[in-house]
Amino acid sequence: MNDVEITSSMSAVPTEIRSQLDEAENTSFPVERRLIHLKKAEQMILGSGPGSSLLDNFFDEVLRFMDYGHEDPRFQLFVVSFVEKACRQDCEMLEKAANILRTTFDDQNTAVSVRKKIINLMFLVYPLIFNWAASHKNDRSAESTWDVMKVLKYRILQCTDSDNQGICSMALKFLQTVILSQTTQTQHSEAPRHKGQIMSLDKLSRDHKFISYHKMDTEAGLDFDNLISRMLSTHIPCINLLTCIGCICEIARQRPGFMQKVISALERLQFNLPPTLSTSQVKSVRKEMKMHLLRMLKHPASTQFHQVITTLLSDVGASQGEISRALPNGSSGRRALTRPSSSNNVAQSSGYEEPQSKRPKLPPVEDDEYADEKPNQSNVCSDGSSGKAIDITARFIYERLSPKVVTNLVLISLVTLPDEMPPAFASSYTPISAAGTEGQRHHLARIMATQFTSAGVGPGVEQMKKEQKEEFFARQQARSDGAVIPPTPQHIAAAMTPKPEASAKPPPPVQFSVPQVPVQKPKGKIQFNLITSVQDMSDEEAKKLMSQAFERIMSNERRAIQGGEGVAHQMLLVRIVTRFASPLISEFEKSLLDFILADQRSRTEIALLWIAELFAQYQGHSIVRHDLHEPFEFTKEERRTRYDIVVTGMLSALYEGGHHKELLFHKILLEAPLVTEAMLKWLRIACIDEVFGSFGMTTLRELILTRSRQRDELLSLLFNFSYSQNQELRSQSIETAKELYMISYIKQDVQRFASDMVQLCTQPAAPLPIVANYFGDEYVEKLQAEERSEPWSEALIKSALCLFFALMPLEHSLIKTLADVYSKANNDVKRVVLKSVEPAAKSIGMGSPDLLDMIEHCPEGTQTLVAKIVNLLTERSQPTPEIVSRMMFLYVKRKTDVRSLIPVLTRLSKEELFDLLPKFVLSSAVQRSVPAVFSKILSAKKEDTDELTVPPLELLLTIHRLPTSSDKERKLLASNIKTLLQSKLMSKETIANGIEALLDDKPIKKILFDTILAVYENPAMSNLRGFLANVVSRIVSAKMWDDPESECDWSFFVSFARTVSNAACAAVLTGFTSEELTEYLECENRNNLIIELRDYYHNLSRNQKRLVKDGVLECIQSEAERIESGENRS
Repeated sequence: MNDVEITSSMSAVPTEIRSQLDEAENTSFPVERRLIHLKKAEQMILGSGPGSSLLDNFFDEVLRFMDYGHEDPRFQLFVVSFVEKACRQDCEMLEKAANILRTTFDDQNTAVSVRKKIINLMFLVYPLIFNWAASHKNDRSAESTWDVMKVLKYRILQCTDSDNQGICSMALKFLQTVILSQTTQTQHSEAPRHKGQIMSLDKLSRDHKFISYHKMDTEAGLDFDNLISRMLSTHIPCINLLTCIGCICEIARQRPGFMQKVISALERLQFNLPPTLSTSQVKSVRKEMKMHLLRMLKHPASTQFHQVITTLLSDVGASQGEISRALPNGSSGRRALTRPSSSNNVAQSSGYEEPQSKRPKLPPVEDDEYADEKPNQSNVCSDGSSGKAIDITARFIYERLSPKVVTNLVLISLVTLPDEMPPAFASSYTPISAAGTEGQRHHLARIMATQFTSAGVGPGVEQMKKEQKEEFFARQQARSDGAVIPPTPQHIAAAMTPKPEASAKPPPPVQFSVPQVPVQKPKGKIQFNLITSVQDMSDEEAKKLMSQAFERIMSNERRAIQGGEGVAHQMLLVRIVTRFASPLISEFEKSLLDFILADQRSRTEIALLWIAELFAQYQGHSIVRHDLHEPFEFTKEERRTRYDIVVTGMLSALYEGGHHKELLFHKILLEAPLVTEAMLKWLRIACIDEVFGSFGMTTLRELILTRSRQRDELLSLLFNFSYSQNQELRSQSIETAKELYMISYIKQDVQRFASDMVQLCTQPAAPLPIVANYFGDEYVEKLQAEERSEPWSEALIKSALCLFFALMPLEHSLIKTLADVYSKANNDVKRVVLKSVEPAAKSIGMGSPDLLDMIEHCPEGTQTLVAKIVNLLTERSQPTPEIVSRMMFLYVKRKTDVRSLIPVLTRLSKEELFDLLPKFVLSSAVQRSVPAVFSKILSAKKEDTDELTVPPLELLLTIHRLPTSSDKERKLLASNIKTLLQSKLMSKETIANGIEALLDDKPIKKILFDTILAVYENPAMSNLRGFLANVVSRIVSAKMWDDPESECDWSFFVSFARTVSNAACAAVLTGFTSEELTEYLECENRNNLIIELRDYYHNLSRNQKRLVKDGVLECIQSEAERIESGENRS
């Protein structure tokens, strides 16, 4: 029964896999769902285990999903991952996937992530395939799979020149795997990190059918040389350089035979870093070299190179403690760190090659065919021509590196040195820890030899050229003699050198007679007496002797460190200058300060110990005597003063020497137990430095974080920098304040200081802190001498507000403080606040509870600020109901200016808008705001239906029907209607419909005639002239001036008709009687009106001509003839 169930389940698996693959091919499904089906199919295919037929049956079908890469690269990533897992179960699968992998890799449209995935596949699979092919030397499938692997390998190795740095780095890592797999292991080889990469040339038999042992070994050597040369390239990018360093160091640890080449290459790289690297990149490279060199120092095969590695580690910034911890116990290098080494020891442990004459001569290889019968590590260990040239030149330089030569070189180079140390050199320079020792001389000679060899000069280069030339001629001679492998020049030289004959025995030494010493009587012993043997010294002699002793102690720093007593040496110097106080000790203090400044980096601890001892004396935890002979104690205030003088003296010397950018200056401020006011002055000076001010700002920030008791004083210093004219210093101060505000335990302090800072703007004149930081301390002294104050200017106000406005988006409650200050400040401050508040207000937003609370409870006199903020917030968005309700509350309850409601007009109801309309159009004080009011009203829409709240026609009718109590109000209303008519939102059709509707109003108002006149005079509405003529005709035909309730009487209409004479011609001709015509023509423009009426009469239709009253036409014609005859006579 169980067998039947197993068989049925196995038969169901292919069906299930087929179903999952079909679902994955369905393009109507989203990509995520299709990938889930693919992963389920993968689990079933690979879960069957090695040897199962499922992998072979469905492998090609899974590969087809590589074609879906144009839809989403995740399909290709999945296929590559599947191929990797499949190759782990069956290496023959690579042969099936090779073509599609190569095609996908070469396709220019393939995503970078997919190409990286393919390289990573080869990185993981190459050792497996190599191991499998090496163990199946008679298998044809293994041979074909290996051929495919070689094609893919060479294709990926070409990517080491790719412009994409990510692909290039991964190709370099693959190159590392190739080198490790194609070289032999030794007993000291480290185990690889990945278990799947345990493959070496030891596992390949020399009689393998299709893989050549010699070819693999030679190819690995060439690849390694290529990797080295690529690392030493002058234009290599930083990320690729770091990858190369990691690769060659990993190779050295797993293949110790390469270690000498790797160390030599790292040495050359340290001396010749690419010039294209930035300061931070140089630091990264040195950090990477330091990490790998420390790991290499622990390697058992690196014993003979310990001296070189430790020197390199010192160059890249490793401390002696780190080097000592990395050295194996009992090594000669560890012992060398604890005691000075002689020149012989240095020469023996230097790690460089000895002269050629002292090396054991190896038997030459007679035939290349048998060269692979013994390990090739000897070839690997031997230096190339470049390394050999460096060695020869290094020995040449070392023999001539005398103090006199070095002094001359330094003096000559001083001429070409720049005035200031370049930042790149300053960031990468490391103090020499063992200057003057033999090891350092060897190292210096090595550095100079590397530079000479790179430039193609030096005895080493000449020797290599000579040897190459001799080798060439020797090979030519060998070919002419028919030899297969010609003898090397060393063999020729050895054959031509005559053997020395055996030297004869030296003659026996001559025996001379020895004279006998005469016998003398012994003298009596004299007892030593200290009192009678010594003499009293004068004070000058004693001072001189003590000064010499102190100088001797300082000069023996290196010996103390080498003897393991570096801390004791530092404590001795500090206690000498701190435990006593006298004029001589003051000289010692100056000497010790100069001693510290001479090598700050290595003597930082002395300065910190000095400061700590002085503080301990100030607190009473240590003693200090006023004089060597008088046991007089200092008072606490005097001890504090002494502490302050010494520390500020250090800071002063560092700053004046241009060392305020160095670590010691800032470390004193950060680690000093007490930061005095004088120390803060030097910190302020360092912060305002134009070049290295950012270092001081960073130190100030750290002090604020760590010094809780002095935080107020430090925050005051930081905030004062925001008043500066220096934009960079001001921006650094603002950014630092914003960073500090985000820290919870400093947030309240920053907020409090910002509030206190903006309160300064309420003073009648600019406060001294602002003036001092803006104009400088000298300007403040001048003001105080003249007993006057500095008035507020726009620049000073902006400097006082910039930090406050920068913090407002982070702390919205500051807007209440701003409103309070605004209500108390003068007009100049208010004007600047209104100009500068925009960025902060927009960052806060309309939804801020603090903003809403400020609007609702704004102090008296801040209505303009509230209106400005609300206007800024509603420029591009509609006001929120909360904003609208609070603005209406202010208007109703607090009687604010009606103009403050302009920003929220778009969210008011029609009734509210019509109630507010008279307050805008009939008030002369707000006339400048009327165009904005019309624009807001016409663009207002109902929130629920998106319809216009007030249609343009309704607004036009409503504004015409507003009651006016005086002629002044009527003129204001007419002016505002003219403004409304010019709005782009008012169409001509709307205007015409409005005028027609207003004609039906009883009684008719004068404002309608003002509107008709405005339309008549507007050139943009000239096409409404005909419509206006009909309107005037209606008015004339209805005799509207006869209505007793109408505001328009006969004289007003006649004046109006004369003004719009062209539009009124038809109405005058057809509606006026001769008496009315006579009264109409009684004006200064009589002649023009008559001529215009006569000419217009011909344009009347036949029906209109019938309506002309008797006597009207005769009057017009007679008057026109009279006018024309008078003109002819004149």
